[in-house]
Amino acid sequence: DDKPLLDDLVNLIRLDEESILDSLRARFDRDLPYTLCGQICVSVNPFKWLPLYTDERVKEYAAADNPFSELPPHLYAIAHAAHRRLVAALEAGTPPSQSVLVSGESGAGK
Repeated sequence: DDKPLLDDLVNLIRLDEESILDSLRARFDRDLPYTLCGQICVSVNPFKWLPLYTDERVKEYAAADNPFSELPPHLYAIAHAAHRRLVAALEAGTPPSQSVLVSGESGAGK
């Protein structure tokens, strides 16, 4: 399939269930289990091992100024943003207040 892949569902022209599922399926079929929806990371279980969690990948996301716009969707972008905001709050003398929600079916590998 030569349909362009969207990293972020926000960029869908038609935002409905069919368009969202088509986009997720297209990425899944190309071993791209992560898709953004703004700063929400949607993950689809690939049901196989993919080389997504390497030391090099950690360094790549840690070095990015804005991994949401500079790099492909990944859970590391969420971790990077959370860490940066905590550090910025501490440096500003503001008590950090933050949460990360991880949701999914039982046994889905959260």
